Amino acid sequence: MKAQLSKMYRRTSASAQAGAMLIEVLISVLLFALGIVALVGLQARSFSTTDDMQYRTEAIHLANAYMGQIWASGLQGSALEVFQTKGEQWGDFRDRVVGLNGFQGIPGGQPPIVTVTDTTITDTPAGGTAPVTMPIADITITISWLDRDGITKHNYVQTSSIGY
Repeated sequence: MKAQLSKMYRRTSASAQAGAMLIEVLISVLLFALGIVALVGLQARSFSTTDDMQYRTEAIHLANAYMGQIWASGLQGSALEVFQTKGEQWGDFRDRVVGLNGFQGIPGGQPPIVTVTDTTITDTPAGGTAPVTMPIADITITISWLDRDGITKHNYVQTSSIGY
């Protein structure tokens, strides 16, 4: 009887091991597939980030160029209003951002917002002489665009002060 129990035990042990290799292979294939899916997700995110950086760089370039026009104009005070949103000079800038009238623009670009605020600064020079008051224009340029999904909004805001 001992011999029979010993044979049964061996058969049971051998039959229990029969599918283990198949399960190991299936788990390996599953892990490999998850790795591939993760790599595809990373690649898609990489494309999105690359697009965002390209559009952000274009927004920086356009804002710097427009700010340069404002500085070079030599205008002061309320005369700078021509550069604000819907001012005379703003139309060409809008076309460059949005992509109208032959300009490429930023994909998904929204009309930019430009604000000019007149302020004054009073400062006393180091020599202790009388205070000096200087007019300043604070200029804020906001460029916005939508991501490829048409939902996610990105902004670039540049603020500068021009003393005259």
